[in-house]
Amino acid sequence: MDMNPIFVDAFVRHLEHHLFQRWTDAMDAAEAAAWEPIRARLHATAGLPTVAEQDEARRFSPPR
Repeated sequence: MDMNPIFVDAFVRHLEHHLFQRWTDAMDAAEAAAWEPIRARLHATAGLPTVAEQDEARRFSPPR
């Protein structure tokens, strides 16, 4: 069976594209899963005062 090299090259390029797309989809999903705990923590701490705000609240008022 004699294969036309143009068809073989086109098939290989199509296969490479398909495999690369599957790999990038898997990497995107893994990255999203890795960042999810950080997103949840940021969402949970959104209303808390910052360190500077806590330091300001701890300061005593000046003596009278």
